Amino acid sequence: MSRIQAITIKYTPPASAGAKRPTARSMVIAAFHILKNKPIKTNLREGLWIVMLTPESRPTWRQLEQLPYLSAVLWETLGVSTGIASRSALVAPNEALVYKNHTIPAGTPVSESNYFVFTDPEIFPDPHTFDPDRWLHVAAKGEHLIPR
Repeated sequence: MSRIQAITIKYTPPASAGAKRPTARSMVIAAFHILKNKPIKTNLREGLWIVMLTPESRPTWRQLEQLPYLSAVLWETLGVSTGIASRSALVAPNEALVYKNHTIPAGTPVSESNYFVFTDPEIFPDPHTFDPDRWLHVAAKGEHLIPR
């Protein structure tokens, strides 16, 4: 398994983590967008040079995980290549949740398809544009696009 495959699997939602086609599809989509967009390619290359000073350099997983732009590219790739449409229910066991003018009682399972989350312009402005910088902007403000 290549390093890129391993990184993709690590950041792929569990429903498709073991599947080869969604992983391969994500890799192809990432390669397409990286090669199509010179600023993205340049930013990614500059970020990788921090831990890969020579072609023979072998960065550790820890070092790769600390590269903000690499992480942003991976998250953006997963957003545009949502893979298998699945729903993972989350439950707030001790508190009611409020969504717009609806109250969801404590203990109620709530889920949504990845596709609908990643293409919601209220969450991801211009959702069909490959833009890793969106992840960096919210991180700089101490926020997250995806709950952790």
